[in-house]
Amino acid sequence: MSNENQRRACTFQLLRYVPDAVRNEYVHIGVILREQGGGEPAAVQFTRDWRRVRCLDPEADTALLEGMESELRRRFQEEPEGRLMQLLSEALSLNVQMTEPKAYLAESLPAGMEELMRLYVEPQPRERVSRLSGRAAIQAKMRTEFEQAGVWDLLRKRIAASEYTRPGDPLRIDVGYRPNGVIRMFHAVSLEPGVEMAKVLAFSAAG
Repeated sequence: MSNENQRRACTFQLLRYVPDAVRNEYVHIGVILREQGGGEPAAVQFTRDWRRVRCLDPEADTALLEGMESELRRRFQEEPEGRLMQLLSEALSLNVQMTEPKAYLAESLPAGMEELMRLYVEPQPRERVSRLSGRAAIQAKMRTEFEQAGVWDLLRKRIAASEYTRPGDPLRIDVGYRPNGVIRMFHAVSLEPGVEMAKVLAFSAAG
């Protein structure tokens, strides 16, 4: 049997971040992939590299977008497949749009997702000036570890430090959780550009 015949018949949709509908400029930020005829729940994945989004819209709320990914994944697991379009319309914000479904043959949903993300969402090698480094690299590694532990979607993101320090503190902690009433937080700090950010974090923690 040929490898082509072993592939699953699927459909995929791209998710676009569109900060200004009039200008119609967008960046692909994610993929929704589902097998035709049911089977596994629809899979969704957003980019982990928000640099292109920030180039298009420096004020983009990437924490909100990450939360949207977690919400879509949860609802795809809990809701009937037949309600997919309704779920999408309820969960997507005005700044996030999705393309029309397109047919796709995948060896598996994880393999298909990896290929579609590489083709449409993540920057191509010629576009990437440099690999993730510094704080961005630490954030990506931290997220990978939490995802492998199966707890990423349960964590709070972009926590305002002012809730625990003093009014007006601008720092936002990357992620955290509250086991037994005690808050635990994790924040990526790189010393590549210097020790300033480490001092800022230490100052906030001391407050």
